[in-house]
Amino acid sequence: ASDVYKRQALSDIGVDVITTANNHCMDTGLDGLDYTIEAINKAGIENVGTQKNSTDKNYLIKDINGIKVGILAYAEQLNGFEYLLDSADKLAKVNMIDSVLIRRDISNAIKDGAEFIIIYPHWGVEYQSYPEEYQIELAHDMIDWGADMVIGNHPHVIQPREEYEAKDGRKGIIYYSLGNLVSNQNHNNFDGDYRVEHGLLVDTIIYKGAKDTKAKILNTTYHTTWVGTIFDDYGLLNRAYVIDEYLYGQKDDITEDDRYLMGIAESMNYDTMHTIVR
Repeated sequence: ASDVYKRQALSDIGVDVITTANNHCMDTGLDGLDYTIEAINKAGIENVGTQKNSTDKNYLIKDINGIKVGILAYAEQLNGFEYLLDSADKLAKVNMIDSVLIRRDISNAIKDGAEFIIIYPHWGVEYQSYPEEYQIELAHDMIDWGADMVIGNHPHVIQPREEYEAKDGRKGIIYYSLGNLVSNQNHNNFDGDYRVEHGLLVDTIIYKGAKDTKAKILNTTYHTTWVGTIFDDYGLLNRAYVIDEYLYGQKDDITEDDRYLMGIAESMNYDTMHTIVR
C-alpha cells in the first residue's frame, strides 16, 4: 500500500516522466529494475534511462504543447553491479554513459522527430562542488551533437550552470548537478556541510516558430530549494521548500531558524551559479 501511495503521489503532483538511469538502478538486480519500471508505468508515469525489454527504444519523445521533446538519460556507474549486464540484451536494458551511444541516440531521436532534446546524465563525484573536466567536455559534446539542455545529478550538492554555444550557433544550457531535492542529509549529520540541504528546480520555456525546424530556449531560470526536517503524527519528515516562496513570497509557515538556513542556501547557491565553468 505504501509503494502504491508513493507512486500515485508523484502522479498526482504532475510528474509525467521519471529518469531511471542512476547508480542504484541495479541494486536489486534485473528483477528490481523491471519492477521499478512497472511500478512507475502503473501510476501513469513514463520512464527513460532503463528498459524492461532490450528491444525498447532507449529514449523518449513527448509532445508538449505541440513541440516534440526528446528525453534521454544515462548512468555513469552501477554501484559495482555492472557485472550483471553480462550479455548484449541485458546491457541494452540500462543506458550507460558512453559517448558513442549518446551521439547515436541523439541522432536517432532527431530522426524520430525530436525538436528539442534534454539529456539527464547521472554522473560526477559525490559532494564535489565543481564538475570534473571529462564532464565539461562531454556536456559540450552533447550540445554539439544536437542536445539543447544537459541536466546532471548524483553529487548531492549543487554544481555550476553553464551557457554553451554549439558549433552550429545554437545556445545550450548545462546544469552539472541539481543537488538534493528531498533527502535526509543535512548539516547536522554531515559535519556542518550545508550544501547537502540545497537543490535546484529548473524552469524553462521553449519556443518553436512556424518556420523553425528546431525549438529554442526562450527563457530559462532556476529556483533554489532547501530540505528541512519537521515532525508530524508519524514522526520525522523531510520536506522540500522552494525558497523564493518564503524569502520573497507570501508563505511564512517556517521558524526563524528555517529562514536563516534558507538564507544560507540562497547565498551559497548564488555563489555557485556565478562560478564560471573553466
